Amino acid sequence: MQPRRFVHPTPGAASAPSRPAHRLRQFPPPTPLYLLVIFAHALATARGADLSRATLVTPPNLSAPERKAITMLVEEVEKRSRVRWPIAQAWPAAPTPVVAVGPASALRDFGGKFAADLAADPGVAGAEGFRIRQRRDGDASAVFVIGNDARGVLFGIGRLLRELRMRPGAISLPDELSIATAPQYPLRGHQLGY
Repeated sequence: MQPRRFVHPTPGAASAPSRPAHRLRQFPPPTPLYLLVIFAHALATARGADLSRATLVTPPNLSAPERKAITMLVEEVEKRSRVRWPIAQAWPAAPTPVVAVGPASALRDFGGKFAADLAADPGVAGAEGFRIRQRRDGDASAVFVIGNDARGVLFGIGRLLRELRMRPGAISLPDELSIATAPQYPLRGHQLGY
């Protein structure tokens, strides 16, 4: 008894040299157009503000919830990228990337040379609101998270964490990021179960 064959021979196959039933499909070499598309995609996704060597600037008189939110930002960025941002209370002298976080009431303390420009841009009023703005300082980028209150700082930091692109050793943010939002109805309280 012969073993069962699942590949049936085609007519004239008897005269053809035998070849394996399973052949790997061979693809032609990549064309220059294909390589150009891959290269353009890599450039498009790599574009953005490089924050890998950023300094985190905060005002000196933060409330306890704001300090806790800043600590959470530094720890979450370090957990995802293995980069720990140093925290400073003054704008760095050298042109390095800066992430500045704080309440709108203390903008002149952490806004550096952009404080007047950012104060003229009020964003969205309301409790728990925040805005994220990006400015250029020569070759370095400056990112601002400005909360309307302490909870606005927290929610702004949360949104910044969602927008950051992090991988080991590298942190970037899309160019021209500009967000301003506040909830229409503040919801407060506890949800004890589902």
